[in-house]
Amino acid sequence: MAKAIATWMSLAGLWWLLSGHADALLLSLGAASSVLVWRLSRRMVPVGKGLTPGIALLAYPAWLMKEIVLSNLEVCWEILRPRLAISPTLARVPATQATPWARALYANSITLTPGTVAIEVGADDILVHALLRPAAESLMQGDMDRRVTALES
Repeated sequence: MAKAIATWMSLAGLWWLLSGHADALLLSLGAASSVLVWRLSRRMVPVGKGLTPGIALLAYPAWLMKEIVLSNLEVCWEILRPRLAISPTLARVPATQATPWARALYANSITLTPGTVAIEVGADDILVHALLRPAAESLMQGDMDRRVTALES
């Protein structure tokens, strides 16, 4: 119970700090939204059960940002070329993650990367639409899959 109260107080304090409002109506709405967020967050997977703490947890977002920038440049180059040379491709990419949370992270990482969209997440693979065939082939090599799997505990 003490943990629940501390969590709610942290959420309410963060809301108040970010909003800067001290009206009775706004404070009560902020308290209500804090309770709602707290109730919804109780259903989520605790960080300790879904992620392995360590350097991989810090390195993955940086690596993903690098991949997003490189994909942006590649897609921009293909669009701006005088002769459009896109090669739309559907591919089933293996997903070796053990938890649904990690598979969702993998699918979202694919979708965040320009030129690729995760269409369907299965038990052991993800259906991906790629604007360029090399992007699909890169996913098939499994570098992103291995990095997301390494985040699991």
